[in-house]
Amino acid sequence: MQGRCCRIRPFPACYTNVGLFATMNATKEMYEKMYQSAYEDYANEFYFLNGEISLYPVCNTLQVSDYAQFSMGGFNEDAKKQAQEECFPADCKNAYAIGAKLSR
Repeated sequence: MQGRCCRIRPFPACYTNVGLFATMNATKEMYEKMYQSAYEDYANEFYFLNGEISLYPVCNTLQVSDYAQFSMGGFNEDAKKQAQEECFPADCKNAYAIGAKLSR
């Protein structure tokens, strides 16, 4: 029994896949310029799980249905609605595909 509590156990020989979906107000260009490096660093913290890590940024997301009801003058409502219409279906499809891949 002596010394048993001090034995260091290695990580198990298993793996856990991780999917990170980052939704943000930032445009894709702003994400690439200002945030991408930080998000990649966050994702790297999961490498000890020995699995696949997938980072999927979802940019320029629509936060509310009517921006006029809120003090959100810094956002272009029309651009956000356009991004919602154009990108959201593809983002959902990609998120589903990532989930299916990581769950195998």
